[in-house]
Amino acid sequence: MTFQERVPKALELRVTVVGDRVFAASIDSQVSATARHDWRKDGVALLEKWQTYDLPGDVSERLLRLMDYFNLNYGAIDFILTPDGRHVFLEINPVGEFFWLERWPGLPISDAIADVLVGQAFRRGA
Repeated sequence: MTFQERVPKALELRVTVVGDRVFAASIDSQVSATARHDWRKDGVALLEKWQTYDLPGDVSERLLRLMDYFNLNYGAIDFILTPDGRHVFLEINPVGEFFWLERWPGLPISDAIADVLVGQAFRRGA
């Protein structure tokens, strides 16, 4: 089993890194009693509530270094933003989903993947 410390939430974040591009979105899961511990518990009802999120530069830089370390061109990364403003890393998924973020809030992730695949963008670890 894997156990995780309970971390208080202001927002839940999904950060998608493609090559050297970092896309961040947030959801206020605390508005739903069902999703209070995990936004996916009420995920369909919250889909249209996702918003772009301005990830601090130092957090983005650390993520790019992590991607380099694992030699990844793509990663879907989950964070919790605590009420006191800390970004708490939960996991990185090298095959994580992203399509809902293209519709809400409109992040161009597929375009970034296509750019990497056709060599028009930096590919991490290449």
